[in-house]
Amino acid sequence: MKSVIIIASIFAGSQLMAQDNFYQAAEKNKDAVYHKFSTVIEKGDGTTGLDHYEGDFKINLTKLESGQYSGFELIEVEDGSVDSKANIMEGKDRQFGYPNTTIMMFNSRYDGFMIVGNLLYEITTFDKEGTTFTTIDNIYIKKEDKPAEDGKKKGLKAKMQAKMGPYFSEEVKAVKKTDVFKIGKDYLAKMKALRDGYAMSSKDQADLALFEKMRQDEKDEINAYNEAYKRKPEYHRILQNNANAQVGKDRENFKRLHGTDKDVDNCKYIIKNESSKTFTYAISTEETGTIPPGGQQEFSCYYITFFAEGEHKGKVIRGGGQGARDAVFIYK
Repeated sequence: MKSVIIIASIFAGSQLMAQDNFYQAAEKNKDAVYHKFSTVIEKGDGTTGLDHYEGDFKINLTKLESGQYSGFELIEVEDGSVDSKANIMEGKDRQFGYPNTTIMMFNSRYDGFMIVGNLLYEITTFDKEGTTFTTIDNIYIKKEDKPAEDGKKKGLKAKMQAKMGPYFSEEVKAVKKTDVFKIGKDYLAKMKALRDGYAMSSKDQADLALFEKMRQDEKDEINAYNEAYKRKPEYHRILQNNANAQVGKDRENFKRLHGTDKDVDNCKYIIKNESSKTFTYAISTEETGTIPPGGQQEFSCYYITFFAEGEHKGKVIRGGGQGARDAVFIYK
């Protein structure tokens, strides 16, 4: 899935109109369909070259349960699939310039989405201040639907346009007559001036704190789930099955280096119990064993052991392959 910047522009001749932030522009065009072109050429004469039409798309805004916008999805009209998306609850996606959000950025990279009106751009070359860019990866042009005239059949020109797709549509021809690079950069400059002159309100600060808390809560929930799963017998069996599958590969590698199977089969590691109480371990078959105080036990490198009790219950001790060879785990 590609990283995309979305920019939209409203034209009065070639002049950019009112400056909407990302969500305001998306709301104004929430039912719109956009034509995607993957070749965007800056001609240097005030016009733009466009080629490689790649389908039609819609924007779907997403919100938190508390009502604030959290991002968007770019949906392909033909099959309803999600082509691109950004969401502040996922990874490190972020709203650049919040609350005057100019760009929905992906992770910690300087690429993302920007909306300026009726155009959507994909850009992966923003500067870190969000004030300019180098190339446009894709551009999305809002489709202008014109009502059919009653009692009139489609002429040859209209039929040809329908057959050729949006290449010769009025909206695409209009965009070609403009410099979409300049339009995008002018928008970024105006939005920077807006951000520079804006004082964060207590609500803005509270929203940002809420976003961060919700992200951390979700991250903690995922980590807790993963940790709990790693302590379950089914996960232990997966680890053991993977280790068993690795045996053959390790045997061939060691035969190549040492000439025999013996070095592989004799791969061992040791668990020593230096505590004053009996240590209990588990294996992936859910069987358990014990090692008395001062005792030790030897295991095959391919025999995965787990803590069977205490705060580390279910966590891996050692095993899983040749990486465990001659290792000694000391329990205190």
